[in-house]
Amino acid sequence: MSESPTMSRRQIFGAAALGVAAIATSTSAEAKTPVAKNVLAPLATVMQTHNKAFEAHDLKGVLATMTPDVLVIGAGPTQIAKGQKEVAAAYQRFFADSAKGEKFTPAFYEGGISDNAAWIMAVTQITSTKDGQKKEFGVNVTAALVKRGGKWLIRMFHFSSASPKTEA
Repeated sequence: MSESPTMSRRQIFGAAALGVAAIATSTSAEAKTPVAKNVLAPLATVMQTHNKAFEAHDLKGVLATMTPDVLVIGAGPTQIAKGQKEVAAAYQRFFADSAKGEKFTPAFYEGGISDNAAWIMAVTQITSTKDGQKKEFGVNVTAALVKRGGKWLIRMFHFSSASPKTEA
């Protein structure tokens, strides 16, 4: 087993996007905090929709879960995507580089809803295999959602990740 000191922007962006989706689809038994499952249910619906579209590499489906003015910020100063056009380009790059069937294991999450705004933060362990290489790494995610026209949408998310462990 060897360790890679860095991850590509595509790997981090994609892992974070799926990490956001994975955290809200967890059961309350997996949570390390007292957030009730039913309180986060509206957010879970958005994230489940996002996750399903992401895993299918369905760009239209992913973008349907986001506001037109969505903002995504990664761990580095150049990892910024503003608006659906830039986010779409980032997702297309990730789709080209990603493997289907990643496993997401939430280790911690917390969230809240207030009127037309919501937030969620999480730590998620991601395991994937591509081209015979197994990678495991953690992703920290903070996301904000807004209710527009009665529908919850992702307005912002920020992510950071540790370097993956790679097995041949």
